[in-house]
Amino acid sequence: VAGLDQWLAANSGEVGPAAVDAPVLGSKKAMVLRVYFKDYANTSRFSQAQVQNLITSMDDLWQKTSYGKINVVSVVSDLYQLPKNRSEYIDDSPP
Repeated sequence: VAGLDQWLAANSGEVGPAAVDAPVLGSKKAMVLRVYFKDYANTSRFSQAQVQNLITSMDDLWQKTSYGKINVVSVVSDLYQLPKNRSEYIDDSPP
């Protein structure tokens, strides 16, 4: 994912022990915030309904594989414009 490597580098790429030891049970809340850059067209590769269907499929999978111990409750946003151009958020220069 573009930008993930920069985020990991800035945050040392480490996961704390509490996150590793925490059980994954019950309802898990997820929000998908759909955005586009100021210098890009007001479009998205996937519609709000398509993203919601993907999350619903993920929820079905998690419920089945966890024997009903995990479920995902999600909200998928409308499409929002970010205030800056893509280059302000993502460094595409070679490493």
